[in-house]
Amino acid sequence: MSNAFQQVPTISWDEFIALEWPHEWVEGVAYAMGATSPRHAQICARLARQLPDRGSCSAYAAGLVVYVAELDRGFLPDLVIICGAPKDAPGKPGAVTNPSIVFEVLSSSTQAYDRTTKLEAYQRLPSLQAYVLLHQQGARAEVFRRSSEQGWTSEEYSGGSIELPGGVQVDLDTL
Repeated sequence: MSNAFQQVPTISWDEFIALEWPHEWVEGVAYAMGATSPRHAQICARLARQLPDRGSCSAYAAGLVVYVAELDRGFLPDLVIICGAPKDAPGKPGAVTNPSIVFEVLSSSTQAYDRTTKLEAYQRLPSLQAYVLLHQQGARAEVFRRSSEQGWTSEEYSGGSIELPGGVQVDLDTL
């Protein structure tokens, strides 16, 4: 019986952002993100078209790394809204620390990760006002909102329009 300890190779941040395939960063370890389904990609494209810049809020498509310094983790959400100027993560060029709204499209392989690990990490960011999980089947969404009285609340929507912080609206029926 072998008790061999397997060393996971770590890379620098510069090596991480130079990777060609999408990855997420966990304390120096890059984890590859798989390809999306056609429906997942379609929802992301339709969502991006719905979210024009409004006032000081701007939409950023997939590929923008949201960095959570407290955990030394960089995530690749499907779409991010930032109200105000993006704040770069110190020492992590290409990553931001101040999303206002984060969108993730659920898939069978990532939904548990999106509902637990990512949700808990994003909630540590003081700028985050809403975390939106979009279902691929049907016009459904789960919205986690920061509430000054109750911490975080969650609501489920089926069809229709969702009103989010910063005057952002999402029409679930057109996704």
